[in-house]
Amino acid sequence: MKPATTAKIPDDFARPPKWWIAADILLVLAVFYLVAPSPPPGVNEPHYLCRLRHAVDPTYCPGDLFLESPEAHATFVWVLAPLARVMDFETLAWLGRLVNWAFMAWAWCRLSWAVVPRPLFAALAAALMLAGIAEGNFAGEWLVKGFEAKTIAYVFVLLGLRAWLLNKWNWAWIHFGIASAWHALVGGWSVVILLGLWLVGWRREQSFAAMLPGLLIGGAISLAGVLPALALSAGIDAELKSEAAQVYVFERLPHHLAPLHKPAIWIAERATRHSTVAMLMALLLAVRLRTLRSANESIRDDSATRIALYAIGAMVLAMIGLAIEFTLWNHPALSASLLRYYWFRLVDVAVPMAMALLWIRLLADMMADKQRYVPAMLALMLVLSGTIIGTRFYAFVKNPVADSDVPSKPVGDWLDICQWVRTETPTDAMFLTPRGGSSFKWHAERGEVVTYKDVPQNAEGLVEWRRRLYEVFKPGGDATQPWVGGVGELGTPRVLELADKYGIDYVLTTHSSPLSLPVAYDNATYVVYEIPKDEP
Repeated sequence: MKPATTAKIPDDFARPPKWWIAADILLVLAVFYLVAPSPPPGVNEPHYLCRLRHAVDPTYCPGDLFLESPEAHATFVWVLAPLARVMDFETLAWLGRLVNWAFMAWAWCRLSWAVVPRPLFAALAAALMLAGIAEGNFAGEWLVKGFEAKTIAYVFVLLGLRAWLLNKWNWAWIHFGIASAWHALVGGWSVVILLGLWLVGWRREQSFAAMLPGLLIGGAISLAGVLPALALSAGIDAELKSEAAQVYVFERLPHHLAPLHKPAIWIAERATRHSTVAMLMALLLAVRLRTLRSANESIRDDSATRIALYAIGAMVLAMIGLAIEFTLWNHPALSASLLRYYWFRLVDVAVPMAMALLWIRLLADMMADKQRYVPAMLALMLVLSGTIIGTRFYAFVKNPVADSDVPSKPVGDWLDICQWVRTETPTDAMFLTPRGGSSFKWHAERGEVVTYKDVPQNAEGLVEWRRRLYEVFKPGGDATQPWVGGVGELGTPRVLELADKYGIDYVLTTHSSPLSLPVAYDNATYVVYEIPKDEP
Protein backbone atom coordinates (compact mmCIF):
# COMPACT_ATOMS: atom_id res chain seq x y z
CA MET A 1 0.00 0.00 0.00
CA LYS A 2 1.30 3.40 -0.95
CA PRO A 3 1.78 5.59 2.14
CA ALA A 4 -0.15 8.84 2.38
CA THR A 5 1.76 11.94 1.44
CA THR A 6 1.23 15.54 2.38
CA ALA A 7 -1.02 17.22 -0.17
CA LYS A 8 0.60 19.84 -2.29
CA ILE A 9 -0.08 23.43 -1.38
CA PRO A 10 0.44 25.76 -4.34
CA ASP A 11 4.04 26.90 -4.20
CA ASP A 12 3.99 29.58 -6.87
CA PHE A 13 3.66 32.26 -4.19
CA ALA A 14 5.49 32.68 -0.90
CA ARG A 15 3.52 32.16 2.30
CA PRO A 16 2.07 35.39 3.69
CA PRO A 17 4.36 37.17 6.17
CA LYS A 18 3.06 37.54 9.73
CA TRP A 19 1.80 41.08 9.36
CA TRP A 20 -0.18 40.05 6.29
CA ILE A 21 -1.65 37.14 8.22
CA ALA A 22 -2.98 39.57 10.82
CA ALA A 23 -4.26 41.87 8.08
CA ASP A 24 -6.05 38.98 6.36
CA ILE A 25 -7.80 37.92 9.56
CA LEU A 26 -8.88 41.49 10.31
CA LEU A 27 -10.18 41.92 6.75
CA VAL A 28 -12.17 38.70 6.99
CA LEU A 29 -13.59 39.93 10.30
CA ALA A 30 -14.63 43.15 8.57
CA VAL A 31 -16.39 41.11 5.87
CA PHE A 32 -18.22 39.15 8.57
CA TYR A 33 -19.48 42.34 10.16
CA LEU A 34 -20.66 43.78 6.85
CA VAL A 35 -22.62 40.59 6.24
CA ALA A 36 -24.14 40.49 9.74
CA PRO A 37 -24.24 44.03 11.21
CA SER A 38 -27.57 43.58 12.98
CA PRO A 39 -27.40 44.26 16.73
CA PRO A 40 -28.59 41.55 19.10
CA PRO A 41 -30.86 39.74 19.17
CA GLY A 42 -29.90 38.02 15.92
CA VAL A 43 -32.09 35.59 14.06
CA ASN A 44 -31.69 32.68 16.50
CA GLU A 45 -30.02 34.34 19.47
CA PRO A 46 -33.16 34.50 21.70
CA HIS A 47 -33.66 30.81 20.95
CA TYR A 48 -30.16 29.89 22.20
CA LEU A 49 -29.15 32.53 24.72
CA CYS A 50 -32.42 32.51 26.64
CA ARG A 51 -31.81 28.81 27.23
CA LEU A 52 -28.43 29.68 28.74
CA ARG A 53 -30.09 32.03 31.22
CA HIS A 54 -32.75 29.48 32.13
CA ALA A 55 -30.10 26.78 32.62
CA VAL A 56 -28.38 28.76 35.38
CA ASP A 57 -31.50 30.50 36.73
CA PRO A 58 -34.70 28.39 36.61
CA THR A 59 -36.63 31.39 37.96
CA TYR A 60 -36.09 33.07 34.58
CA CYS A 61 -39.33 32.60 32.60
CA PRO A 62 -40.64 29.70 34.73
CA GLY A 63 -43.26 27.54 33.05
CA ASP A 64 -42.20 28.49 29.52
CA LEU A 65 -42.83 25.45 27.29
CA PHE A 66 -39.71 25.91 25.20
CA LEU A 67 -37.24 26.79 27.95
CA GLU A 68 -38.30 23.89 30.13
CA SER A 69 -37.96 21.31 27.35
CA PRO A 70 -34.86 19.03 27.24
CA GLU A 71 -31.66 20.46 25.78
CA ALA A 72 -30.67 19.44 22.23
CA HIS A 73 -27.34 21.32 22.15
CA ALA A 74 -25.93 20.33 25.50
CA THR A 75 -22.30 21.33 24.84
CA PHE A 76 -23.38 24.88 24.04
CA VAL A 77 -25.19 25.09 27.38
CA TRP A 78 -22.54 23.28 29.45
CA VAL A 79 -19.75 25.54 28.23
CA LEU A 80 -21.48 28.89 27.95
CA ALA A 81 -24.29 28.93 30.52
CA PRO A 82 -22.00 30.22 33.32
CA LEU A 83 -21.52 33.42 31.29
CA ALA A 84 -25.25 34.06 31.53
CA ARG A 85 -24.83 34.49 35.29
CA VAL A 86 -22.61 37.54 34.89
CA MET A 87 -23.66 39.09 31.56
CA ASP A 88 -26.79 40.57 30.12
CA PHE A 89 -28.07 39.17 26.85
CA GLU A 90 -26.63 41.90 24.61
CA THR A 91 -23.15 41.66 26.10
CA LEU A 92 -23.19 37.87 25.87
CA ALA A 93 -24.36 38.00 22.25
CA TRP A 94 -21.69 40.49 21.16
CA LEU A 95 -18.96 38.65 23.04
CA GLY A 96 -20.07 35.37 21.52
CA ARG A 97 -20.20 36.82 18.03
CA LEU A 98 -16.81 38.52 18.21
CA VAL A 99 -14.98 35.52 19.68
CA ASN A 100 -16.74 33.15 17.29
CA TRP A 101 -16.03 35.42 14.29
CA ALA A 102 -12.38 35.77 15.31
CA PHE A 103 -11.87 32.02 15.42
CA MET A 104 -13.88 31.54 12.24
CA ALA A 105 -11.80 34.21 10.46
CA TRP A 106 -8.62 32.47 11.61
CA ALA A 107 -9.93 29.07 10.51
CA TRP A 108 -11.09 30.46 7.17
CA CYS A 109 -7.75 32.11 6.49
CA ARG A 110 -5.91 28.87 7.25
CA LEU A 111 -8.18 27.01 4.84
CA SER A 112 -7.86 29.70 2.18
CA TRP A 113 -4.06 29.82 2.51
CA ALA A 114 -4.01 26.07 1.88
CA VAL A 115 -5.55 26.84 -1.52
CA VAL A 116 -3.86 30.16 -2.35
CA PRO A 117 -1.16 31.30 0.12
CA ARG A 118 -1.26 34.89 -1.03
CA PRO A 119 -2.18 38.06 0.94
CA LEU A 120 -5.72 39.49 0.64
CA PHE A 121 -7.10 36.47 -1.19
CA ALA A 122 -8.68 35.03 1.97
CA ALA A 123 -10.80 38.15 2.46
CA LEU A 124 -11.82 38.18 -1.21
CA ALA A 125 -12.79 34.52 -0.99
CA ALA A 126 -14.75 35.15 2.23
CA ALA A 127 -16.73 37.92 0.53
CA LEU A 128 -17.48 35.71 -2.48
CA MET A 129 -18.51 32.80 -0.28
CA LEU A 130 -20.81 34.84 1.96
CA ALA A 131 -22.36 36.57 -1.04
CA GLY A 132 -23.00 33.15 -2.53
CA ILE A 133 -24.59 31.89 0.68
CA ALA A 134 -26.75 34.99 0.99
CA GLU A 135 -28.08 34.85 -2.57
CA GLY A 136 -27.73 31.17 -3.40
CA ASN A 137 -28.90 29.22 -0.36
CA PHE A 138 -31.58 26.66 -1.06
CA ALA A 139 -32.67 25.58 2.41
CA GLY A 140 -31.98 28.71 4.44
CA GLU A 141 -28.59 27.83 5.91
CA TRP A 142 -26.14 30.60 6.83
CA LEU A 143 -22.62 30.86 8.24
CA VAL A 144 -22.37 34.34 9.76
CA LYS A 145 -25.58 35.83 11.10
CA GLY A 146 -25.53 35.53 14.87
CA PHE A 147 -24.17 33.44 17.71
CA GLU A 148 -25.38 29.89 18.23
CA ALA A 149 -24.16 26.29 18.38
CA LYS A 150 -23.75 25.72 14.65
CA THR A 151 -21.56 28.81 14.13
CA ILE A 152 -19.04 27.34 16.58
CA ALA A 153 -19.30 23.94 14.87
CA TYR A 154 -18.46 25.47 11.47
CA VAL A 155 -15.14 26.76 12.85
CA PHE A 156 -14.05 23.16 13.40
CA VAL A 157 -15.43 22.04 10.05
CA LEU A 158 -13.16 24.61 8.37
CA LEU A 159 -10.18 23.42 10.42
CA GLY A 160 -11.03 19.82 9.60
CA LEU A 161 -11.18 20.57 5.89
CA ARG A 162 -7.77 22.23 6.05
CA ALA A 163 -6.34 19.19 7.83
CA TRP A 164 -7.77 17.00 5.09
CA LEU A 165 -6.25 19.18 2.37
CA LEU A 166 -2.86 18.50 3.98
CA ASN A 167 -3.64 14.77 4.23
CA LYS A 168 -3.71 15.01 8.02
CA TRP A 169 -6.64 12.64 8.17
CA ASN A 170 -6.52 12.03 11.90
CA TRP A 171 -6.72 15.74 12.64
CA ALA A 172 -9.60 16.04 10.18
CA TRP A 173 -11.61 13.42 12.09
CA ILE A 174 -10.79 15.03 15.41
CA HIS A 175 -11.87 18.47 14.23
CA PHE A 176 -15.09 17.06 12.77
CA GLY A 177 -15.67 15.27 16.09
CA ILE A 178 -15.36 18.58 17.95
CA ALA A 179 -17.78 20.14 15.44
CA SER A 180 -20.23 17.30 16.17
CA ALA A 181 -19.93 17.96 19.90
CA TRP A 182 -21.15 21.51 19.33
CA HIS A 183 -23.71 20.62 16.65
CA ALA A 184 -24.24 16.95 15.89
CA LEU A 185 -25.42 17.37 12.30
CA VAL A 186 -22.94 20.01 11.09
CA GLY A 187 -20.03 17.85 12.14
CA GLY A 188 -21.75 14.52 11.53
CA TRP A 189 -22.59 15.16 7.88
CA SER A 190 -19.02 16.37 7.30
CA VAL A 191 -17.80 13.02 8.63
CA VAL A 192 -20.15 11.18 6.25
CA ILE A 193 -18.93 13.20 3.25
CA LEU A 194 -15.27 12.70 4.06
CA LEU A 195 -15.75 8.97 4.64
CA GLY A 196 -17.43 8.77 1.24
CA LEU A 197 -14.55 10.61 -0.42
CA TRP A 198 -12.05 8.35 1.32
CA LEU A 199 -13.83 5.24 0.04
CA VAL A 200 -14.02 6.57 -3.50
CA GLY A 201 -10.61 8.14 -3.92
CA TRP A 202 -8.17 7.76 -1.06
CA ARG A 203 -8.48 4.35 0.63
CA ARG A 204 -5.46 2.99 -1.23
CA GLU A 205 -3.24 5.88 -0.17
CA GLN A 206 -4.62 6.25 3.35
CA SER A 207 -5.34 3.07 5.27
CA PHE A 208 -8.25 2.77 7.65
CA ALA A 209 -5.90 1.55 10.37
CA ALA A 210 -3.83 4.73 10.07
CA MET A 211 -7.00 6.83 10.49
CA LEU A 212 -8.38 4.81 13.38
CA PRO A 213 -6.85 6.94 16.17
CA GLY A 214 -8.45 10.08 14.79
CA LEU A 215 -11.77 8.34 14.20
CA LEU A 216 -11.83 7.02 17.75
CA ILE A 217 -10.82 10.30 19.36
CA GLY A 218 -13.17 12.34 17.17
CA GLY A 219 -15.98 9.86 17.75
CA ALA A 220 -15.51 9.99 21.50
CA ILE A 221 -15.57 13.79 21.49
CA SER A 222 -18.65 13.86 19.28
CA LEU A 223 -20.65 11.95 21.89
CA ALA A 224 -20.99 15.20 23.87
CA GLY A 225 -23.28 16.44 21.11
CA VAL A 226 -24.68 13.20 19.73
CA LEU A 227 -25.87 11.53 22.94
CA PRO A 228 -28.03 14.46 24.19
CA ALA A 229 -29.61 14.68 20.73
CA LEU A 230 -30.36 10.95 20.69
CA ALA A 231 -31.71 11.10 24.24
CA LEU A 232 -34.51 13.41 23.09
CA SER A 233 -36.28 10.48 21.44
CA ALA A 234 -35.06 7.62 23.65
CA GLY A 235 -37.78 5.51 25.24
CA ILE A 236 -40.56 7.40 23.44
CA ASP A 237 -43.63 5.61 22.11
CA ALA A 238 -43.18 4.96 18.37
CA GLU A 239 -46.49 6.60 17.46
CA LEU A 240 -45.66 9.75 19.42
CA LYS A 241 -42.18 9.85 17.93
CA SER A 242 -43.62 9.58 14.40
CA GLU A 243 -46.17 12.33 15.05
CA ALA A 244 -43.46 14.61 16.45
CA ALA A 245 -41.22 14.03 13.43
CA GLN A 246 -44.03 15.00 11.06
CA VAL A 247 -44.77 18.15 13.06
CA TYR A 248 -41.08 19.10 12.98
CA VAL A 249 -40.49 18.36 9.29
CA PHE A 250 -43.71 19.30 7.53
CA GLU A 251 -45.25 21.93 9.81
CA ARG A 252 -42.41 23.78 11.52
CA LEU A 253 -39.33 23.48 9.32
CA PRO A 254 -40.23 22.48 5.75
CA HIS A 255 -37.96 25.25 4.41
CA HIS A 256 -35.00 23.44 6.02
CA LEU A 257 -36.11 19.82 5.88
CA ALA A 258 -38.79 19.27 3.22
CA PRO A 259 -38.43 21.99 0.59
CA LEU A 260 -40.66 20.24 -1.95
CA HIS A 261 -43.58 20.88 0.40
CA LYS A 262 -43.11 24.62 -0.01
CA PRO A 263 -45.09 26.57 -2.65
CA ALA A 264 -43.94 26.15 -6.26
CA ILE A 265 -42.84 29.78 -6.57
CA TRP A 266 -40.66 29.40 -3.47
CA ILE A 267 -39.06 26.25 -4.85
CA ALA A 268 -38.45 27.83 -8.27
CA GLU A 269 -36.81 30.94 -6.82
CA ARG A 270 -34.55 29.06 -4.39
CA ALA A 271 -33.63 26.41 -6.96
CA THR A 272 -32.74 29.05 -9.55
CA ARG A 273 -30.52 30.97 -7.16
CA HIS A 274 -28.81 27.89 -5.81
CA SER A 275 -28.32 26.41 -9.29
CA THR A 276 -26.64 29.62 -10.41
CA VAL A 277 -24.00 29.31 -7.69
CA ALA A 278 -23.64 25.56 -8.33
CA MET A 279 -23.16 26.08 -12.07
CA LEU A 280 -20.54 28.75 -11.42
CA MET A 281 -18.73 26.32 -9.13
CA ALA A 282 -18.94 23.62 -11.80
CA LEU A 283 -17.54 25.98 -14.44
CA LEU A 284 -14.63 27.00 -12.22
CA LEU A 285 -13.97 23.36 -11.37
CA ALA A 286 -13.88 22.46 -15.05
CA VAL A 287 -11.33 25.22 -15.66
CA ARG A 288 -9.26 24.01 -12.72
CA LEU A 289 -9.29 20.39 -13.90
CA ARG A 290 -8.22 21.46 -17.38
CA THR A 291 -5.34 23.44 -15.89
CA LEU A 292 -4.22 20.44 -13.83
CA ARG A 293 -4.35 18.11 -16.80
CA SER A 294 -2.36 20.54 -18.92
CA ALA A 295 0.31 20.69 -16.21
CA ASN A 296 0.12 16.91 -15.69
CA GLU A 297 -0.59 17.46 -11.99
CA SER A 298 -2.55 15.17 -9.67
CA ILE A 299 -6.17 16.08 -9.12
CA ARG A 300 -6.23 14.39 -5.72
CA ASP A 301 -3.34 16.51 -4.48
CA ASP A 302 -4.95 19.79 -5.52
CA SER A 303 -6.47 21.72 -2.63
CA ALA A 304 -9.04 23.63 -4.66
CA THR A 305 -10.29 20.45 -6.31
CA ARG A 306 -10.59 18.72 -2.96
CA ILE A 307 -12.83 21.46 -1.60
CA ALA A 308 -14.99 21.09 -4.70
CA LEU A 309 -15.27 17.36 -4.02
CA TYR A 310 -16.48 18.13 -0.49
CA ALA A 311 -19.11 20.42 -2.02
CA ILE A 312 -20.12 17.70 -4.46
CA GLY A 313 -20.52 15.37 -1.48
CA ALA A 314 -22.86 17.90 0.12
CA MET A 315 -24.79 18.11 -3.16
CA VAL A 316 -25.16 14.33 -3.17
CA LEU A 317 -26.62 14.46 0.33
CA ALA A 318 -29.08 17.12 -0.80
CA MET A 319 -30.10 15.05 -3.82
CA ILE A 320 -30.67 12.06 -1.54
CA GLY A 321 -32.87 14.27 0.63
CA LEU A 322 -34.93 15.36 -2.37
CA ALA A 323 -35.23 11.74 -3.52
CA ILE A 324 -36.49 10.70 -0.08
CA GLU A 325 -39.05 13.48 -0.01
CA PHE A 326 -40.27 12.78 -3.56
CA THR A 327 -40.41 8.97 -3.46
CA LEU A 328 -42.00 8.84 0.00
CA TRP A 329 -44.50 11.60 -0.69
CA ASN A 330 -47.44 9.36 0.20
CA HIS A 331 -45.68 7.92 3.25
CA PRO A 332 -45.27 10.98 5.50
CA ALA A 333 -44.35 9.06 8.64
CA LEU A 334 -41.42 7.28 7.04
CA SER A 335 -40.43 10.38 5.08
CA ALA A 336 -40.37 12.57 8.20
CA SER A 337 -38.33 10.01 10.14
CA LEU A 338 -35.59 10.35 7.51
CA LEU A 339 -35.89 14.01 6.52
CA ARG A 340 -35.53 15.25 10.10
CA TYR A 341 -31.75 14.84 9.81
CA TYR A 342 -31.21 18.00 7.70
CA TRP A 343 -30.00 16.54 4.40
CA PHE A 344 -29.74 20.06 2.96
CA ARG A 345 -27.77 21.61 5.82
CA LEU A 346 -24.26 21.62 4.32
CA VAL A 347 -24.95 22.22 0.65
CA ASP A 348 -25.86 25.88 1.19
CA VAL A 349 -22.41 26.54 2.69
CA ALA A 350 -20.22 24.00 0.87
CA VAL A 351 -21.10 25.00 -2.69
CA PRO A 352 -20.46 28.77 -2.25
CA MET A 353 -17.29 27.92 -0.30
CA ALA A 354 -15.96 25.76 -3.13
CA MET A 355 -16.98 28.38 -5.69
CA ALA A 356 -15.08 31.09 -3.84
CA LEU A 357 -11.90 29.06 -3.34
CA LEU A 358 -11.85 27.82 -6.93
CA TRP A 359 -12.28 31.41 -8.10
CA ILE A 360 -9.37 32.80 -6.12
CA ARG A 361 -7.25 29.87 -7.33
CA LEU A 362 -8.12 30.82 -10.91
CA LEU A 363 -7.26 34.46 -10.24
CA ALA A 364 -3.93 33.45 -8.72
CA ASP A 365 -3.14 31.33 -11.78
CA MET A 366 -3.99 34.22 -14.09
CA MET A 367 -1.76 36.56 -12.10
CA ALA A 368 1.09 34.03 -12.20
CA ASP A 369 0.75 33.84 -15.97
CA LYS A 370 0.51 37.65 -16.17
CA GLN A 371 -2.68 37.44 -18.19
CA ARG A 372 -4.11 40.74 -19.34
CA TYR A 373 -7.60 39.87 -18.09
CA VAL A 374 -6.54 39.88 -14.45
CA PRO A 375 -7.87 43.41 -13.72
CA ALA A 376 -11.21 42.58 -15.34
CA MET A 377 -11.50 39.31 -13.42
CA LEU A 378 -10.63 40.99 -10.12
CA ALA A 379 -13.11 43.79 -10.81
CA LEU A 380 -15.84 41.24 -11.56
CA MET A 381 -15.20 39.43 -8.28
CA LEU A 382 -15.19 42.66 -6.28
CA VAL A 383 -18.30 44.08 -7.95
CA LEU A 384 -20.27 40.84 -7.59
CA SER A 385 -19.48 40.25 -3.93
CA GLY A 386 -19.45 43.95 -3.07
CA THR A 387 -22.85 44.61 -4.62
CA ILE A 388 -24.54 41.75 -2.77
CA ILE A 389 -22.94 42.49 0.58
CA GLY A 390 -23.10 46.27 0.14
CA THR A 391 -26.80 46.21 -0.73
CA ARG A 392 -27.61 44.25 2.40
CA PHE A 393 -25.45 46.47 4.59
CA TYR A 394 -27.06 49.60 3.13
CA ALA A 395 -30.51 48.17 3.87
CA PHE A 396 -29.45 47.70 7.48
CA VAL A 397 -28.06 51.25 7.71
CA LYS A 398 -31.41 52.58 6.50
CA ASN A 399 -33.30 50.43 9.02
CA PRO A 400 -30.93 49.39 11.85
CA VAL A 401 -33.22 46.88 13.55
CA ALA A 402 -32.21 43.60 15.17
CA ASP A 403 -33.20 40.59 13.07
CA SER A 404 -35.34 39.04 15.81
CA ASP A 405 -37.21 42.31 16.33
CA VAL A 406 -38.14 42.72 12.66
CA PRO A 407 -41.40 40.68 12.87
CA SER A 408 -42.67 42.90 15.72
CA LYS A 409 -43.51 46.22 14.09
CA PRO A 410 -43.19 49.04 14.83
CA VAL A 411 -40.09 48.09 16.75
CA GLY A 412 -40.12 51.15 19.00
CA ASP A 413 -43.56 50.27 20.35
CA TRP A 414 -42.55 46.63 20.73
CA LEU A 415 -39.48 47.52 22.80
CA ASP A 416 -41.54 49.93 24.88
CA ILE A 417 -44.16 47.33 25.76
CA CYS A 418 -41.48 44.73 26.57
CA GLN A 419 -39.70 47.22 28.82
CA TRP A 420 -42.90 47.84 30.75
CA VAL A 421 -43.51 44.11 31.13
CA ARG A 422 -39.98 43.52 32.44
CA THR A 423 -40.18 46.26 35.07
CA GLU A 424 -43.84 46.22 36.09
CA THR A 425 -44.99 42.59 36.14
CA PRO A 426 -44.06 39.68 38.44
CA THR A 427 -41.08 37.65 37.25
CA ASP A 428 -43.16 34.46 37.24
CA ALA A 429 -46.02 35.96 35.22
CA MET A 430 -47.20 33.92 32.21
CA PHE A 431 -48.01 35.76 28.98
CA LEU A 432 -50.07 35.08 25.91
CA THR A 433 -48.12 36.84 23.14
CA PRO A 434 -48.36 37.33 19.35
CA ARG A 435 -47.69 34.16 17.37
CA GLY A 436 -44.98 35.66 15.14
CA GLY A 437 -42.93 37.40 17.82
CA SER A 438 -39.51 35.95 18.58
CA SER A 439 -37.83 38.33 21.01
CA PHE A 440 -40.34 38.68 23.87
CA LYS A 441 -38.40 36.50 26.33
CA TRP A 442 -35.19 38.36 25.40
CA HIS A 443 -36.59 41.84 26.09
CA ALA A 444 -39.40 41.22 28.59
CA GLU A 445 -37.86 38.24 30.46
CA ARG A 446 -41.24 36.58 30.98
CA GLY A 447 -42.57 33.16 30.03
CA GLU A 448 -44.90 32.54 27.07
CA VAL A 449 -47.60 29.95 26.58
CA VAL A 450 -46.41 29.22 23.04
CA THR A 451 -44.68 31.00 20.17
CA TYR A 452 -44.04 29.83 16.63
CA LYS A 453 -40.29 30.43 16.66
CA ASP A 454 -39.43 28.61 19.88
CA VAL A 455 -40.15 24.97 19.18
CA PRO A 456 -39.03 22.23 21.60
CA GLN A 457 -36.81 19.49 20.21
CA ASN A 458 -38.15 16.51 22.16
CA ALA A 459 -41.09 14.45 20.92
CA GLU A 460 -43.52 15.27 23.73
CA GLY A 461 -42.64 18.94 23.54
CA LEU A 462 -43.12 19.06 19.77
CA VAL A 463 -46.59 17.55 19.93
CA GLU A 464 -47.55 19.81 22.83
CA TRP A 465 -46.18 22.84 20.95
CA ARG A 466 -48.35 22.07 17.92
CA ARG A 467 -51.40 21.46 20.11
CA ARG A 468 -50.95 24.77 21.91
CA LEU A 469 -50.25 26.66 18.72
CA TYR A 470 -53.50 25.45 17.17
CA GLU A 471 -55.51 25.86 20.34
CA VAL A 472 -54.34 29.43 20.87
CA PHE A 473 -54.11 30.80 17.35
CA LYS A 474 -56.91 29.02 15.49
CA PRO A 475 -60.59 29.76 16.22
CA GLY A 476 -61.87 27.21 18.71
CA GLY A 477 -58.66 25.23 18.41
CA ASP A 478 -59.82 23.84 15.05
CA ALA A 479 -56.74 22.84 13.03
CA THR A 480 -58.66 23.31 9.77
CA GLN A 481 -59.29 26.98 10.47
CA PRO A 482 -56.92 29.77 9.32
CA TRP A 483 -54.59 31.45 11.78
CA VAL A 484 -56.05 34.42 13.62
CA GLY A 485 -54.39 37.74 12.85
CA GLY A 486 -54.07 38.60 16.53
CA VAL A 487 -55.01 37.27 19.94
CA GLY A 488 -57.87 39.75 20.13
CA GLU A 489 -59.67 38.01 17.29
CA LEU A 490 -60.27 35.03 19.58
CA GLY A 491 -62.65 37.13 21.65
CA THR A 492 -62.73 37.66 25.40
CA PRO A 493 -64.54 34.44 26.38
CA ARG A 494 -62.05 32.28 24.48
CA VAL A 495 -59.08 34.17 25.93
CA LEU A 496 -60.44 33.63 29.44
CA GLU A 497 -60.79 29.91 28.72
CA LEU A 498 -57.15 29.76 27.63
CA ALA A 499 -56.08 31.81 30.64
CA ASP A 500 -57.77 29.36 32.97
CA LYS A 501 -56.21 26.35 31.24
CA TYR A 502 -52.63 27.64 30.96
CA GLY A 503 -52.39 29.93 33.98
CA ILE A 504 -52.11 33.07 31.85
CA ASP A 505 -51.67 36.28 33.82
CA TYR A 506 -51.42 38.82 30.98
CA VAL A 507 -52.27 39.05 27.29
CA LEU A 508 -50.06 41.06 24.93
CA THR A 509 -51.66 41.92 21.61
CA THR A 510 -52.39 44.85 19.31
CA HIS A 511 -55.23 47.35 19.42
CA SER A 512 -56.76 45.90 16.24
CA SER A 513 -59.23 43.63 18.06
CA PRO A 514 -59.90 44.97 21.58
CA LEU A 515 -60.71 42.62 24.45
CA SER A 516 -63.09 43.31 27.32
CA LEU A 517 -60.35 42.97 29.91
CA PRO A 518 -58.58 45.46 32.20
CA VAL A 519 -55.80 47.33 30.39
CA ALA A 520 -52.57 47.21 32.36
CA TYR A 521 -50.51 49.23 29.85
CA ASP A 522 -50.65 50.25 26.22
CA ASN A 523 -48.97 52.39 23.59
CA ALA A 524 -49.86 53.34 20.02
CA THR A 525 -49.64 49.74 18.75
CA TYR A 526 -49.62 47.23 21.59
CA VAL A 527 -51.70 46.65 24.67
CA VAL A 528 -51.23 44.48 27.75
CA TYR A 529 -54.44 43.12 29.27
CA GLU A 530 -54.48 41.74 32.78
CA ILE A 531 -56.45 38.57 33.44
CA PRO A 532 -58.76 39.17 36.43
CA LYS A 533 -58.06 36.87 39.36
CA ASP A 534 -60.88 35.30 41.31
CA GLU A 535 -60.97 36.48 44.88
CA PRO A 536 -60.34 33.69 47.41
